[in-house]
Amino acid sequence: MIITINFSYYIPCSCGGLLSSLSWNEHIAFNIFFIVLIILALYLREKTPSKLIGQSGES
Repeated sequence: MIITINFSYYIPCSCGGLLSSLSWNEHIAFNIFFIVLIILALYLREKTPSKLIGQSGES
């Protein structure tokens, strides 16, 4: 990826819409942000006790 960023004239992107107007560095920042967000969500999911809807244990 580092070689592509530094030496490639054209970096192909399969994104559409707004993302296609971003620079390569902005794409990297965008992707890193969402990867961190996903990791945080997975971490919080593991730390939060799970409760199934309708199964509170009460009769």
